[in-house]
Amino acid sequence: MLDILESSENGYNDYFNIQNLSFNHPLTDSELEEFRALIFSLNNLNQIYFKGTIDTNSIETIKDLLSISGFIDDSRVEKCIVATFSEEELNVILNSRYEHPDTWKVCYDVEDNNYMLADIPKCRTFFSYIEKIKLQIEKENLSDFEKVLKVYDIVKLIEYNNNSSDLLPDIVVNQEATSLGFNRLFTYILKSLGFKCFIGKEKLNNQKYTFVSMVNIHDEKYNIDGLYLFDPSMDSLSKEIYKNDDVRMINYNYFGLRLKDINNSTHGDYLIGALGILSIEDYDLSFSRYLNNKNNSTKKEFLSLNDIFGLSYEDLYEQIKKSPAITFETIETAINNIYGNSDNKENYNKLLRENYFSRKEELFNPTVDEMLEVMLK
Repeated sequence: MLDILESSENGYNDYFNIQNLSFNHPLTDSELEEFRALIFSLNNLNQIYFKGTIDTNSIETIKDLLSISGFIDDSRVEKCIVATFSEEELNVILNSRYEHPDTWKVCYDVEDNNYMLADIPKCRTFFSYIEKIKLQIEKENLSDFEKVLKVYDIVKLIEYNNNSSDLLPDIVVNQEATSLGFNRLFTYILKSLGFKCFIGKEKLNNQKYTFVSMVNIHDEKYNIDGLYLFDPSMDSLSKEIYKNDDVRMINYNYFGLRLKDINNSTHGDYLIGALGILSIEDYDLSFSRYLNNKNNSTKKEFLSLNDIFGLSYEDLYEQIKKSPAITFETIETAINNIYGNSDNKENYNKLLRENYFSRKEELFNPTVDEMLEVMLK
């Protein structure tokens, strides 16, 4: 029996009062028969949830029954699949035929135990976009650092729009994103490639917030081993102004920063929450802030960091502290290795360098090491 269906005083099921159904396990033959009785009677059904251990066969059967019922307008019934599936099972769901695919919402990701849903047409576009990127990167046989740079370049081509949706399928379909949206897409792609990533917050001098991604990179080819910050939204350029994609990918000033680098912002921007505490140069002060933190959001961030990177606070702090700086020369070498030689390579590299150091002077105060280097020349 379906738990949601209750007998009326007259001894028969009062289907007309049923508006919502929820299936949380593979359906038995008797449960499917009861569902068939419901949808072939007068009813007021407008929403169905599939969750828990529901299987693809049950979903497919329900879909087929809805399509042949003369008592239900399938276009008015919202179907939400609030469950996670293997890649193979998800492909079965997405590739099935639907009379009204926009009324079916599927879980494409889980964030903090919240199921992120989007309709099937958007999910198809989104997963196709992700799969194409993965296949392209796997085909090019890139090192880990090169993979991160390649993904960064791809995400930078999204248009910045502070009023756009933060949902990943919306970002891919509309090709625009907020700061959070840029970082969500960047980390989602990297996680699908096997990287460990975390999204943190930065506070701007106007008291607004922006977001940054922390990524763990180990790459012997470039002698890189550490935890680094990225913000593709800060390095993106508007396609309305810059029509050429090569030009739109020219910014790398928020690529591969150390935590202390962000806090050198000339605009007074600084990291907050868990990353803010971890960015404090004095370990004793940082550890004291960690122990005495009362902010629930920051506590949750530290739990996430431990879960993602598998490191205690002390080990995480040490890993961040010993992460070597990623120089412009390293970025330039990786760009040339990824995209190869071209007729205008020399001119492009010159423009790349001039742009990088010009923006760096504008965006960040020099570090102590950089000032000492200049003094010793």
